[in-house]
This record gives sequence, C-alpha cells and structure tokens, in this order.
Amino acid sequence: MATIDYQYIADRIPADILEPLMRSDDVDDINMTLIDEFISDADAEIDNALALKYQFPYVKTDEVLGEKTYSLIKRWKFIIVRQLIYSRKYDDEEMKEVNNQHKAILNRLAIIRKGEEELLGIAKKSSAVRTPSTLIKVKKNTPIFTNENLRNNDPTT
Repeated sequence: MATIDYQYIADRIPADILEPLMRSDDVDDINMTLIDEFISDADAEIDNALALKYQFPYVKTDEVLGEKTYSLIKRWKFIIVRQLIYSRKYDDEEMKEVNNQHKAILNRLAIIRKGEEELLGIAKKSSAVRTPSTLIKVKKNTPIFTNENLRNNDPTT
C-alpha cells in the first residue's frame, strides 16, 4: 500500500528539526496524534485526487512500475506532511522550499486529474465507471410537469 507512517517521516526529517516542531506546549513527547492527523490529511488529499482516475486501493498492473509509482505516491504524501509540520514554525527561508514543493505536488495532481499525465504501473478506472451517462439510464425524455399533468393532479379541483 502507498501510505506512510511516523518512521517514514522520521527517516527524512532530522530529529533536531522534527521533535521541536511536533511537541505540544504542555507535553515533552512528540504529539503523535497530530502527526497521525497530518498523515491522514495527506492520504486523503492524494488518494482522493488519484481516485478519480485510478482504482483504489491501488492495484499494480506491473510489479516494477507499480512499486515505483507507490514510491512516488509515498513521496508526495511525505511532502504534504512535511509542509504541515513545517507550517507550525514560521520562517520564510525554510518555508520557501517546503511550500514550493507542496505547490508542485498539488499542480501535478491537477495535471493527472485532467488526464494530461498518467501514473504507470497502477490500474486505471474503466471509463464506464466514471461517466455519469453510464450510471443513469433514461428510456424516454418525457416532461413530468406539463400543464395537463398538473391540472389532473391538482388536489384543489
């Protein structure tokens, strides 16, 4: 599965940066609940964007490309979590690169949603599932609220 956990984050953000940012004022320990919320937010943002075009949970169509795509999705989720973590500390220079990477991920997701770019190695949704015309079937386009129908069903007459 293409999700991340605290260890994935801790392996990529040095402890001397991560720990002060993730401590609550009244507690010396890292606020794991907040980290879990950040991970959940990143999962939702990425998975919801990709679920428009790709089967969820993700299904590999090719082992090698699928693993690479899983790694890419994890990296995107990490960048979103990192932006949420760093946003707890305001510093223009440090935040500039973090925000730029975050914006780049959001832009890339928009491009994927539009169909201008594809992720290889994971199964797409079939077009029959995505189009409203395949979900709603109408036999005949007959008006329901005609003058005659309204007159015949008027309870005051």
